[in-house]
Amino acid sequence: MERNVKLVTDDVRACKWTFRFESVVGLEALEELTTDADKAYGLDQIMAHYSGKVWQFSSGDLAGARLWRITVDSVTGKRSG
Repeated sequence: MERNVKLVTDDVRACKWTFRFESVVGLEALEELTTDADKAYGLDQIMAHYSGKVWQFSSGDLAGARLWRITVDSVTGKRSG
């Protein structure tokens, strides 16, 4: 992921052009959630983060949802400029 990307130009030399940015690179394992219990837990975590509420999900809601669990193994970051 990256953010605060800005093109930095030079009016005289083309090879002086660059970017300023902040980035994060992570290595992780990815697993699709397939049971209703796992999907409900995952959706509840996401919704609690944004709404602060506990939600109930119907089996129809869960059947139409695709969710993945990301287990982060390592993270590095970089800031340029």
